[in-house]
Amino acid sequence: MTSPQTYEERENQMRADLHHLARTLPGLLTQPTGQRWQADTRPINWPSPALWLTRDDGMGLTFRPERHRSWRWEVLGRQPDLLPDSLRYGIETGRITVTRAKTPEEIATDIRRRLLPELDQAAREIGARQMAHSAAVAVVEETVRLLESVPGVTSHALTEADRRDGRDDRRTLDWNRQAPYDHPHARIHVRHDDGRAVLEMEGRYLTPAVMHAALAAMHAALTTATPAVRAS
Repeated sequence: MTSPQTYEERENQMRADLHHLARTLPGLLTQPTGQRWQADTRPINWPSPALWLTRDDGMGLTFRPERHRSWRWEVLGRQPDLLPDSLRYGIETGRITVTRAKTPEEIATDIRRRLLPELDQAAREIGARQMAHSAAVAVVEETVRLLESVPGVTSHALTEADRRDGRDDRRTLDWNRQAPYDHPHARIHVRHDDGRAVLEMEGRYLTPAVMHAALAAMHAALTTATPAVRAS
Protein backbone atom coordinates (compact mmCIF):
# COMPACT_ATOMS: atom_id res chain seq x y z
CA MET A 1 0.00 0.00 0.00
CA THR A 2 1.37 3.43 -1.00
CA SER A 3 1.81 5.72 1.97
CA PRO A 4 0.16 9.16 1.84
CA GLN A 5 2.42 11.75 0.24
CA THR A 6 0.94 15.17 0.92
CA TYR A 7 0.87 16.84 4.32
CA GLU A 8 -2.94 16.78 4.36
CA GLU A 9 -3.00 13.07 3.51
CA ARG A 10 -0.51 12.30 6.27
CA GLU A 11 -2.52 14.31 8.81
CA ASN A 12 -5.76 12.61 7.79
CA GLN A 13 -4.15 9.19 8.08
CA MET A 14 -2.75 10.06 11.50
CA ARG A 15 -6.19 11.14 12.73
CA ALA A 16 -7.75 7.97 11.32
CA ASP A 17 -5.13 5.89 13.16
CA LEU A 18 -5.87 7.72 16.43
CA HIS A 19 -9.60 7.13 16.01
CA HIS A 20 -8.87 3.43 15.50
CA LEU A 21 -6.83 3.34 18.71
CA ALA A 22 -9.66 5.15 20.50
CA ARG A 23 -12.07 2.40 19.48
CA THR A 24 -9.80 -0.53 20.36
CA LEU A 25 -7.36 0.34 23.15
CA PRO A 26 -9.81 1.02 26.03
CA GLY A 27 -11.13 -2.54 25.82
CA LEU A 28 -7.66 -4.06 25.39
CA LEU A 29 -6.29 -2.21 28.44
CA THR A 30 -9.38 -2.91 30.58
CA GLN A 31 -9.51 -6.68 30.08
CA PRO A 32 -6.47 -7.84 32.12
CA THR A 33 -6.94 -5.59 35.17
CA GLY A 34 -10.64 -4.79 35.28
CA GLN A 35 -9.86 -1.07 35.58
CA ARG A 36 -12.00 0.64 32.98
CA TRP A 37 -10.49 2.99 30.39
CA GLN A 38 -12.31 5.61 28.34
CA ALA A 39 -11.19 7.46 25.23
CA ASP A 40 -11.49 11.21 24.67
CA THR A 41 -11.22 11.91 20.95
CA ARG A 42 -11.56 15.71 21.09
CA PRO A 43 -7.79 16.35 20.81
CA ILE A 44 -7.66 14.33 17.58
CA ASN A 45 -9.07 17.32 15.71
CA TRP A 46 -6.68 19.82 17.24
CA PRO A 47 -3.92 21.33 15.06
CA SER A 48 -1.51 18.92 16.80
CA PRO A 49 -3.51 15.66 16.91
CA ALA A 50 -3.55 13.62 20.12
CA LEU A 51 -5.68 11.04 21.90
CA TRP A 52 -6.48 10.90 25.61
CA LEU A 53 -7.25 7.70 27.46
CA THR A 54 -8.40 8.01 31.08
CA ARG A 55 -8.68 5.28 33.73
CA ASP A 56 -11.29 5.02 36.47
CA ASP A 57 -8.85 6.44 39.04
CA GLY A 58 -8.19 9.54 36.92
CA MET A 59 -4.76 8.45 35.70
CA GLY A 60 -4.42 8.60 31.96
CA LEU A 61 -2.41 8.26 28.77
CA THR A 62 -1.75 10.74 25.98
CA PHE A 63 -0.99 9.49 22.47
CA ARG A 64 0.60 11.85 19.98
CA PRO A 65 3.05 11.57 17.07
CA GLU A 66 6.62 11.74 18.26
CA ARG A 67 8.31 14.98 17.38
CA HIS A 68 10.67 14.61 14.38
CA ARG A 69 9.66 10.94 14.05
CA SER A 70 5.99 11.04 13.11
CA TRP A 71 6.01 7.35 12.19
CA ARG A 72 6.12 6.57 15.92
CA TRP A 73 3.61 7.23 18.69
CA GLU A 74 4.76 8.95 21.86
CA VAL A 75 2.72 7.62 24.80
CA LEU A 76 2.84 9.71 27.96
CA GLY A 77 1.42 8.90 31.38
CA ARG A 78 -0.93 11.59 32.67
CA GLN A 79 -1.98 12.58 36.18
CA PRO A 80 -5.62 13.34 37.07
CA ASP A 81 -6.95 16.67 35.85
CA LEU A 82 -7.28 19.54 38.38
CA LEU A 83 -4.82 17.91 40.78
CA PRO A 84 -3.13 20.57 42.97
CA ASP A 85 0.56 21.15 42.28
CA SER A 86 1.42 20.05 45.82
CA LEU A 87 0.01 16.59 45.08
CA ARG A 88 1.51 16.17 41.61
CA TYR A 89 4.92 17.84 41.87
CA GLY A 90 7.90 15.57 41.18
CA ILE A 91 5.88 12.43 40.40
CA GLU A 92 6.89 10.79 37.12
CA THR A 93 4.14 9.07 35.13
CA GLY A 94 6.22 7.39 32.42
CA ARG A 95 6.86 7.77 28.71
CA ILE A 96 7.40 5.28 25.89
CA THR A 97 7.40 5.37 22.10
CA VAL A 98 6.02 2.69 19.79
CA THR A 99 5.98 2.38 16.02
CA ARG A 100 2.70 3.22 14.35
CA ALA A 101 3.05 0.02 12.35
CA LYS A 102 2.14 -2.03 15.43
CA THR A 103 -1.38 -3.34 15.90
CA PRO A 104 -3.53 -2.07 18.80
CA GLU A 105 -3.00 -5.43 20.53
CA GLU A 106 0.78 -5.02 20.30
CA ILE A 107 0.61 -1.43 21.50
CA ALA A 108 -1.57 -2.47 24.47
CA THR A 109 1.01 -5.13 25.37
CA ASP A 110 3.81 -2.55 25.26
CA ILE A 111 1.82 -0.16 27.45
CA ARG A 112 1.06 -2.84 30.05
CA ARG A 113 4.66 -4.01 30.15
CA ARG A 114 6.62 -0.78 29.79
CA LEU A 115 4.39 2.09 30.98
CA LEU A 116 1.64 0.97 33.35
CA PRO A 117 4.04 -0.09 36.15
CA GLU A 118 5.34 3.49 36.39
CA LEU A 119 1.83 4.93 36.03
CA ASP A 120 0.56 2.64 38.80
CA GLN A 121 3.42 3.69 41.07
CA ALA A 122 2.55 7.33 40.39
CA ALA A 123 -1.08 6.60 41.31
CA ARG A 124 0.04 5.10 44.63
CA GLU A 125 2.23 8.13 45.41
CA ILE A 126 -0.60 10.54 44.58
CA GLY A 127 -2.99 8.52 46.74
CA ALA A 128 -0.57 8.66 49.68
CA ARG A 129 -0.21 12.43 49.28
CA GLN A 130 -3.98 12.84 49.13
CA MET A 131 -4.39 10.88 52.37
CA ALA A 132 -1.71 12.96 54.10
CA HIS A 133 -3.31 16.16 52.83
CA SER A 134 -6.75 15.10 54.07
CA ALA A 135 -5.28 14.33 57.50
CA ALA A 136 -3.61 17.76 57.59
CA VAL A 137 -6.86 19.48 56.62
CA ALA A 138 -8.68 17.63 59.41
CA VAL A 139 -6.17 18.80 62.04
CA VAL A 140 -6.31 22.41 60.82
CA GLU A 141 -10.12 22.42 60.64
CA GLU A 142 -10.42 21.06 64.17
CA THR A 143 -8.04 23.76 65.42
CA VAL A 144 -10.05 26.47 63.65
CA ARG A 145 -13.28 25.12 65.12
CA LEU A 146 -11.87 25.33 68.62
CA LEU A 147 -10.42 28.81 68.17
CA GLU A 148 -13.75 30.08 66.84
CA SER A 149 -15.19 29.40 70.28
CA VAL A 150 -12.96 32.16 71.71
CA PRO A 151 -14.84 35.49 71.97
CA GLY A 152 -13.73 37.88 69.26
CA VAL A 153 -12.17 35.22 66.98
CA THR A 154 -13.53 34.97 63.43
CA SER A 155 -12.25 32.84 60.57
CA HIS A 156 -11.78 33.59 56.89
CA ALA A 157 -13.93 31.27 54.79
CA LEU A 158 -12.24 28.91 52.37
CA THR A 159 -12.86 29.55 48.71
CA GLU A 160 -13.34 26.99 45.98
CA ALA A 161 -9.97 28.09 44.59
CA ASP A 162 -8.35 27.31 47.98
CA ARG A 163 -9.68 23.75 47.83
CA ARG A 164 -8.87 23.30 44.15
CA ASP A 165 -5.29 24.52 44.61
CA GLY A 166 -4.64 22.51 47.78
CA ARG A 167 -4.47 25.53 50.08
CA ASP A 168 -7.19 24.21 52.39
CA ASP A 169 -4.56 22.90 54.84
CA ARG A 170 -3.92 26.43 56.13
CA ARG A 171 -6.37 28.94 57.51
CA THR A 172 -6.45 32.55 58.67
CA LEU A 173 -8.45 33.94 61.60
CA ASP A 174 -8.80 37.35 63.19
CA TRP A 175 -9.13 38.30 66.83
CA ASN A 176 -10.95 41.50 67.78
CA ARG A 177 -10.94 42.63 64.15
CA GLN A 178 -14.33 44.32 64.53
CA ALA A 179 -12.83 46.84 66.93
CA PRO A 180 -11.56 50.24 65.72
CA TYR A 181 -8.27 50.03 63.88
CA ASP A 182 -6.19 51.53 66.70
CA HIS A 183 -7.52 49.01 69.25
CA PRO A 184 -5.80 45.70 70.06
CA HIS A 185 -6.31 43.11 67.33
CA ALA A 186 -4.45 40.16 65.87
CA ARG A 187 -4.32 37.87 62.87
CA ILE A 188 -3.85 34.15 63.47
CA HIS A 189 -2.41 31.77 60.88
CA VAL A 190 -3.02 28.05 61.30
CA ARG A 191 -1.05 25.47 59.34
CA HIS A 192 -0.06 21.84 59.61
CA ASP A 193 3.37 20.43 60.30
CA ASP A 194 4.25 16.79 60.99
CA GLY A 195 0.87 15.82 62.40
CA ARG A 196 0.40 18.94 64.49
CA ALA A 197 -1.31 22.29 64.05
CA VAL A 198 1.02 25.29 64.20
CA LEU A 199 -0.35 28.72 65.17
CA GLU A 200 1.34 31.99 64.30
CA MET A 201 -0.12 35.27 65.56
CA GLU A 202 0.57 38.81 64.37
CA GLY A 203 -0.72 41.51 66.70
CA ARG A 204 -1.07 45.28 66.72
CA TYR A 205 -1.65 47.61 69.69
CA LEU A 206 -1.34 44.66 72.06
CA THR A 207 -0.18 45.35 75.59
CA PRO A 208 1.42 42.46 77.50
CA ALA A 209 -1.75 42.10 79.59
CA VAL A 210 -4.05 41.99 76.54
CA MET A 211 -1.73 39.56 74.75
CA HIS A 212 -1.64 37.30 77.82
CA ALA A 213 -5.42 37.34 78.10
CA ALA A 214 -5.90 36.52 74.40
CA LEU A 215 -3.37 33.69 74.49
CA ALA A 216 -4.88 32.32 77.68
CA ALA A 217 -8.35 32.22 76.10
CA MET A 218 -7.01 30.45 73.02
CA HIS A 219 -5.02 27.99 75.12
CA ALA A 220 -8.11 27.18 77.15
CA ALA A 221 -10.05 26.46 73.95
CA LEU A 222 -7.30 24.21 72.60
CA THR A 223 -6.90 22.16 75.78
CA THR A 224 -10.04 20.22 74.83
CA ALA A 225 -8.48 19.26 71.51
CA THR A 226 -6.95 16.04 70.34
CA PRO A 227 -3.24 15.48 71.19
CA ALA A 228 -2.30 16.49 67.64
CA VAL A 229 -3.82 19.91 68.14
CA ARG A 230 -2.97 20.31 71.81
CA ALA A 231 0.74 19.64 71.23
CA SER A 232 1.06 22.73 69.06
